Parts: sequence; C-alpha cells; structure tokens
Amino acid sequence: MISINNVKSAFLTACLLDVLVSKPGNVSFMSPGHGMTAKLFVNSSKVVVPILFDENKTLGQKIEQSVKKTFETVNCNTNLGIILLCAPLIQAIIYLIKKQPKKIINQKIFFSLLKIQVKKIIQNTTIDDAKFVFRAIKIANPGGLGVVKRADIRGEPNISLLDVMRIGSKRDFIARQYANYFFEVFNQEFFNFVDLKNKVSKNKPANESFFSLNPDEFVLKIYLNWLTKYQDTHIRRKYGSKVSKQILDEACCFLFHDNSFPVESEKNDVNIYLPSEKKLLAWDYSLKKRNINPGTSADLTVCTLFLVLVLLPNLRSDLKKKMYA
Repeated sequence: MISINNVKSAFLTACLLDVLVSKPGNVSFMSPGHGMTAKLFVNSSKVVVPILFDENKTLGQKIEQSVKKTFETVNCNTNLGIILLCAPLIQAIIYLIKKQPKKIINQKIFFSLLKIQVKKIIQNTTIDDAKFVFRAIKIANPGGLGVVKRADIRGEPNISLLDVMRIGSKRDFIARQYANYFFEVFNQEFFNFVDLKNKVSKNKPANESFFSLNPDEFVLKIYLNWLTKYQDTHIRRKYGSKVSKQILDEACCFLFHDNSFPVESEKNDVNIYLPSEKKLLAWDYSLKKRNINPGTSADLTVCTLFLVLVLLPNLRSDLKKKMYA
C-alpha cells in the first residue's frame, strides 16, 4: 500500500538522484555548473516538501510558496520546473491515497486513477492559481522566459492556469504537460510495457533489462530519452531553436554511437547506447563551457523518476541500496 511518507521519500529520492548522477550539462555533485552546486538542489528539495504536501493549500499557492521558500534557502532557481511538474502529481496522489484508498487495488489501477485525477486538478485550476504561478515565475526568473501576449507574466492574468499553460504550450514543454494533462510523461513506454499489477518481484524489479540498471544508467537513460526526443525548451527560450536542435542532434550522436554500451530500449524499438563515462564527461564539459543547460530535460527526468519510484516502492529501496553501496 502506498503511503504519504512513501510519496515524500520518492520525491526526495528523485531529486537526490538528479544530482548524484552526472547528466551532461546539468549540475551534479561531480560537476557543478551555471553558478550552482548539487547541495543547493538537495537543500531546495527538502524545504519544499512540507509545502507541496500541505493539503490546505491550492495548487497555485503550493507552487508560489515553494519557489519563495527555495529562494529564501538557496537564493537561486534550482527547482521551478520540478515544482511545476511535481505539484499536480503530488496533489493527485495525496487525494487518491486519502479519499479513494479502497479503489487502489493494485499499481495498474492506481496509475489509471492518477491520470484521471491529474486531469481533474488541472481542469479545475483558477485565475488565482495562474496569479500565484506568475508570481512564482517572476521570483525564479528562468533564463529567456518567453512572454505570451494574453498572459504576460509582468501583469496579472485574467484567465485560468490551464488557459495560461495552453497559450504557452508551443514554446514551453512544461506548459505543454499542463495543456495535455501530462500526456508525454504518462505515455513513456516503460509505464506501458511494465506489468504494473505485478511490477516488482520479492527480490528484484520486473523487466530486468531496464529496472535492474545501476542508478547512473537508470537516470541517464531517462534523461537521454527526453533529450533525444524533444528539443529542450529551456535551451530554446534562451538561445533559439537552432541551438536547441543542435543539442538534440548532439545527444542523438552520443546515444547511438558505436563505441557506447547498449541498454535495451522499448521506447525507441532499438538498442540504446549509453556513452562511456569519458565521453559523457567530455560532453558535460562542452555544454557547460557554452553555458548550455538542458534544464527542461532535467526537470522531466526528476518528474519521471518520482512517478516510477511512487509506482515501484521496491525499486526505490533497491536504488537506495545501490546508491549507498
């Protein structure tokens, strides 16, 4: 049975894995960058948990107050995208655990109910939610944030958060997740090909080809899948589509290089090749030298990890053992 404490643990573990694993262009313990260190990200994740899990706050309030608390703690934008993606998921999960526990017969049904509840939460967002989120964005001031005519963040919105996100969905992939009710997140292939009813055996995760990977491989595969499938909209907002397309192409070159090691991928129906550590470090150095941070891909990775770890509590325990082995 999934508990609130398990969900909190899944969120914190996902955020920790994000910086424990060196992902090209992103901040990690091994490779700081963009004026930030991994410790800032870890501290940020810890301080937002009480806010994100507060049932007395609206979605917009959770987002604004989480960003405020982050800046009070680390004085920089470490987690706006993570908060935007995970806040509605956490709200939906808490609702299902507390209001519909008898319906959660197994993980497959839980996943189906979760998709329905997330859609309801987003559809029910208000103008006030939009105002709170605009304030959060103003505080975080993410690089190159585009301004939408009908929903200019410099003013007060007069439409719901869902309508705001629909307007921004063509230029921002996180806004797109709100606009299409997390379609791309929920429809990642491993949420389909894994038997959610019997996901994890007593001793090891199901689908050994993916879930038995070590933490580095596990996180990198998720990150690179996002990075090779969609242009990173953080990069695109900051540098334009030419550069974001270039980074996508670079990721594909690394991912499918002959001298890498294979990881079976049901997502692309091919054998994904994770680059060697040496090549990953070289690309990480190159991206940071160019001041390029695939931030949206990193946020989507945390969101994906969070969902997987909620749905697979045994996997969370298994990963923790490997992390601290």
